[in-house]
Amino acid sequence: MALAAITATTSTLADINQYKEHLEGQAGSTLSWFLRVASSQNFVIRLSDAGGTQKFSIQDSGGVEVASINSDGDLTISGSLAPAALTIPTASAPTATTEGVMQWDTNDDHITVGDGANNLVISNEAEQAVSAWAFGTG
Repeated sequence: MALAAITATTSTLADINQYKEHLEGQAGSTLSWFLRVASSQNFVIRLSDAGGTQKFSIQDSGGVEVASINSDGDLTISGSLAPAALTIPTASAPTATTEGVMQWDTNDDHITVGDGANNLVISNEAEQAVSAWAFGTG
C-alpha cells in the first residue's frame, strides 16, 4: 500500500516525503537512519520464522549482502571478523566429534576440534620436530 504524499505546506514537508520515498524504495531516495533505543530497553528484531529460512541482512551501498543472521542464529560475514578476544567452550575431557566444534581441554591445555567422526587435538608440544603445532586424533 503506497503512502499518500504530504501536500500541506509545513516546514517538514520535504523530510516527510523523503521518508515516504525511502520506505517505498523510490530511486534516488536517501535517508540516514539512526536507531536509538530508550534507556533500559532492548532493541529487538523478530524474524517471521524459527527454521533458519528468514534472515536479517546488512547490505553495502550497492545492495550486496555483507553480513546476515538467520532465524536460527547462524551468522554469515563476507569480510573479516576481528574480535578483541575469541572464547571457545571448555571441558576437562572434550569428546565432541561434531564437525567444526571446538573446545579447550582444561586438563591438557590444548584445543580439540571435531571432524565428524573423531576429536582432533591441536597442541603446542615442544617435542614435535616437524612443526610447532602438532595435529593428532584424541
